[in-house]
Amino acid sequence: MTISVSMAASCSRFAVLHSLFRRNRLQGFHYLKRWASSSKAGQSLKQWQLMSAVCVERPPVITQHKTKMEEKFGELLNKMEFENSLLSSHELRHRNDMLREARRKEDDFEETEAEAVTQTALDLEDMWEIEAKQFTPADRVTDADKSGDKKSTDRKLAEKLVLLVKQKVGDKPLWVFPQGRWSEGESMRETAERVLGVHCGEELSAQFVGNAPCGVHTYVFRSSPETDTGVKLFFFKAAYKTGGVSVDQGTAEDFLWVTKRELKDYLHPSYYSSVKSFILEI
Repeated sequence: MTISVSMAASCSRFAVLHSLFRRNRLQGFHYLKRWASSSKAGQSLKQWQLMSAVCVERPPVITQHKTKMEEKFGELLNKMEFENSLLSSHELRHRNDMLREARRKEDDFEETEAEAVTQTALDLEDMWEIEAKQFTPADRVTDADKSGDKKSTDRKLAEKLVLLVKQKVGDKPLWVFPQGRWSEGESMRETAERVLGVHCGEELSAQFVGNAPCGVHTYVFRSSPETDTGVKLFFFKAAYKTGGVSVDQGTAEDFLWVTKRELKDYLHPSYYSSVKSFILEI
């Protein structure tokens, strides 16, 4: 397997960029400018823009259904643990109850007051059985799943959800991660934090993960009839905490919470190709 020189150079530059952001965000930004201006595509364009985007993820809330192989392996582990285990406290208590009941049949047996009021292991089992019958587990399928509501974080509890917003890219409304232009004096992460608040409202609370971008996407659009504009879009990860999304028609038109499998139904193919590698289903 061979790797082209340009691809190797891009990988090397991204590794340097990651290191610089960790050490000095200002130095990292200057490297970004040099990278944009020195790229082969950048030499044919009159202008470049630096932008930040936020990949907000809501992690799974419940466990996924086990596969047949996982169920068989779990049964095997339970069998091995049962065969190799010692008696539990409850089993020891049950054995002592049986020994005490056997001694009651002896003529010289004298039961103490404490033994007379002792709750037996069988009494506990009867109480636990009543409690178990009264317990109703929550449904794995929520109301949002039944109604197909993709604006709710209560859907697809066993899968990771990712936030998408519909924004104008150039003059076309497209489904993307919340994104916006870099402003003078900001780090790229500060731009991402500002963009999230502008497009999704202040009620949405998310925890950003690290200062370095997790991915990059490059595209070109026509900003005027005579000029093409290149964009270097850097993605930052954030974990959803609380709150809802409120979009403003002036910044974003709509929003959705979708799974990784559903992303390709909304994102542009080249955009999806750039983001699918850092959205992991673990």
